[in-house]
Amino acid sequence: AMSVHPCAVTLEFLKRLPVKGIIVVLYVVADLAVNWHLRDDPPLRDRCSPDYPEFSESLDNPLMTSDGSVEDDFGRIFPPGQFWTEGGIVYGCPCSGEKPCIRKCCKEDQAYNHNYSCVEVDYGFTDLLEVYRVGDDEVEEVNVTEDHFSVLASECRLPYRLPAPHTLKYLYPMEDGIVLNILFGSTFDHSMYCAETFAEGTAEGESEVFIVLCQATPDEMEFNNRRLWQRNLVFYVLRVVSATVNLVTLAVFCLLPQLRSGCGKSIMCYLIARIYCSLDDAINTTKLLPTSEHSRNFCLVASPLTLFSTLSTRAWQLLIAYQIWTAFRPGSSRAKGPPGKEFLVYSAVAWGTPLAVVLFALVADQVPVAPEFLTPKFAEHQCWFNSNNAHLFYYTVPYYVVELLVIALCVATLLQLRASRLGSEALQGADSRRHNTKDIQWSRLYARTALAMGVNYALLPLAVLLNRYYPLSRFINISILNIDDIRGAEILLIFVLKQETMTQLAQRLTWLTCCRPSQSSTTAVPLSPL
Repeated sequence: AMSVHPCAVTLEFLKRLPVKGIIVVLYVVADLAVNWHLRDDPPLRDRCSPDYPEFSESLDNPLMTSDGSVEDDFGRIFPPGQFWTEGGIVYGCPCSGEKPCIRKCCKEDQAYNHNYSCVEVDYGFTDLLEVYRVGDDEVEEVNVTEDHFSVLASECRLPYRLPAPHTLKYLYPMEDGIVLNILFGSTFDHSMYCAETFAEGTAEGESEVFIVLCQATPDEMEFNNRRLWQRNLVFYVLRVVSATVNLVTLAVFCLLPQLRSGCGKSIMCYLIARIYCSLDDAINTTKLLPTSEHSRNFCLVASPLTLFSTLSTRAWQLLIAYQIWTAFRPGSSRAKGPPGKEFLVYSAVAWGTPLAVVLFALVADQVPVAPEFLTPKFAEHQCWFNSNNAHLFYYTVPYYVVELLVIALCVATLLQLRASRLGSEALQGADSRRHNTKDIQWSRLYARTALAMGVNYALLPLAVLLNRYYPLSRFINISILNIDDIRGAEILLIFVLKQETMTQLAQRLTWLTCCRPSQSSTTAVPLSPL
């Protein structure tokens, strides 16, 4: 018997590998691994360990109870999991319970003197708390009970203090323990502040609660800067990869006329819009601030362009899903692409509708009597919408309506393809099977496309829905968003990375770079009309 060379066996094995599936799995694994490394700290209630000393306080005279809990001299009880021990000292974690937590600089029966030293006082800290919430675009005071908060006594490691008795008057504690900056709308979580009073009173002569902001230590600043750099690197790499993949796919569609049949032209338009979106994300247009006349003029152009490109990608997604669905709707025996005039209609809808929306928004921005939800206020504070209601009307609602329609069309297509394939396989005659072979091949290609589109486009609405009712961690959110960031890659995997396509591409490149081959060498393997 003849021996088989190991290299031949290896090559044969590699040919049988599902390369596309491996690419998808590798990307998902890499996405999860990178975001796991870049994940945020756990929720506040889970930060009860020596890794988070700022969220615990040493307990005086702790008493171990029969059920394994610890009681301190203030009568507070810390069940297992809400305290830890190190060096013989017991540390309790008031923020790990069910109540909202507020961080206090000194112990519960102490306050600052004007030297910022903790001294004994005879009044209760929570009695002086004024708690607020953000209502209908305004900050309003909330009446809470005296025991509404669990109090964590933990001073900032590097506090930012004004000369006593002056305080920062624009920082308000809210009912969840987060501090609100009413000047800029920013918030500070429990790692970024501690609240306290002056025993001798403030500059206004009152013993009121004020906020001390925590500054990052040099180690924390180095870590935060490194983490920010890593996250930015992932962000920009994904945008560059997305634009490159879509550009390569677009180039292949331009080179091969076979790919431009059917919905191929629609796919090309979609890729063009996606490329612009990726480049727009890379320069972070919507985060720019119109601080000068030049930057404001730039924002007045860039903001509508961003809206147009985003809505255009969604419109072309919907039209591609519609074309695939109509190719196999009941009564259609084979996938036929739309005629040229029909593609012009699709183009008018996919490009014209977003353009009309953008023009309407621009006109509404210039009309003083236009309702607030119609005025996007482009370039007022940032290069994007500066009105939440207008953002909802022009962007959020169309975005998710189209996403849901795409998902519905993809599901309908898969059901129709399943029925079509079962009907084709039921034909017993060999001639009939040969006649329907191409229809079955088209069905499989369309099925992969519909499945990839449906799964990919369902991820983002699913993440938003889950985050609305069951808040997710940044790890899960960003992982899903990173998969969504490379939309268009499924076109490369399904339509370009095929043996027939690669063969035709090689022949086309040979014809372009050298000379036109003989007729026999240019015979292309026919592709499914798309």
